[in-house]
Amino acid sequence: GLQENTRENISYLASGHIFISGFEKSASGANIGVIRDDTKLIEALQNMNLKIKYLKKRSNISGSLIFENENSFQQIEGVNFDEETELSERLVLKQGNIAEVKAIPNAIILNEKTADKLKVDKGDEILVKLQTVTGQQNVGEFIVAGITVDSGIFSSFSAYAHKKYVNELLNIEPDAYIQLGIFLEDINLIDQKAATIYAELSQKLPFFPRTPGAESRQDLQKQLAMDNWEGTKYYMSTLSDYLAPFNGIIYALSILSLIVLLILLSIIGVGIMNTFRMVIYERMKEIGTMRALGVQKGSMRTLFILEAFFLSLFGVLVGITLSSIIMIILSSINFGVDSPLSLFMKNGHLTFTVLPVNILVYVFIVSFVAFIASIIPAMKAGELNPAQALHTTI
Repeated sequence: GLQENTRENISYLASGHIFISGFEKSASGANIGVIRDDTKLIEALQNMNLKIKYLKKRSNISGSLIFENENSFQQIEGVNFDEETELSERLVLKQGNIAEVKAIPNAIILNEKTADKLKVDKGDEILVKLQTVTGQQNVGEFIVAGITVDSGIFSSFSAYAHKKYVNELLNIEPDAYIQLGIFLEDINLIDQKAATIYAELSQKLPFFPRTPGAESRQDLQKQLAMDNWEGTKYYMSTLSDYLAPFNGIIYALSILSLIVLLILLSIIGVGIMNTFRMVIYERMKEIGTMRALGVQKGSMRTLFILEAFFLSLFGVLVGITLSSIIMIILSSINFGVDSPLSLFMKNGHLTFTVLPVNILVYVFIVSFVAFIASIIPAMKAGELNPAQALHTTI
């Protein structure tokens, strides 16, 4: 649940699940990141009949925000607020509102942490020092029209401004942009759909080779330095590429939790074995009576193994029921969108992903541990001499 919420929240901040960037080569051999004419690109995407939810066009600036004696390096996303209604809904403003942002052509939305660093409030004018797409120095002026609440990690990931004004500062046409963001209907199909889109588009348009993973940006820089081309050449990346380090942490935590689980299961297995030894000792006369009445050794072993199995199955069902109740209670608590962990939540709520296949695996593991732990005591129960068992006193 944490992983899915993080991917979903960051996808709206970054405006997409799959990203396509365009690059041109200037006469001097410099790389220019821009998409000017996307007619063929959009047409090719529409002809693929993919389940695409949105297509978002963004420009961005990496520059220094300056206010009086303070400055802060910041990524500024140029967005169309009229089109990106989902972003407007997810931005929780501490100061200002989206209507005010839309009314000011050079408005900017800052994160609370960045605003505190610059010591600015709503209505203040700040400068931005940046490079245009052709590498020239430029200076612009923003008016702080909104300040978002600090939600912890990644909260100061980007500031937001009007794409038209960002394009003006970057010295590109108003309709041009730097990156096309593709929102899929199912976020879990990112890698699958990215492979399909790349295979199709690379047959019709010039594309750089795709390198999935955390090294994708480094490989792109190498290709930009080595290759020469005419017109626009495209590069594809995905949300999974950017979240590769985060996914690695989640995977490491999963492995660690599995190790802890195995240790706990080993301890539980020893406990079950000792418990069944005591059970057999306490039922000695009962076992002797059953053996005297003709119950075979194999049947006696089976009785104890089945008892262990049904007890473990009952325990799993009780555990699933209790954990479901706990999940319902936790998911109903609103921790607030301004919580330091809001990036991992959905609208301030924890969510849980329960996969039926995982439940079946857990049931099998617990039943298997119960079987292994009970088989030795069960074999001893089957080997008991009826006469000796009947004369045993507890």
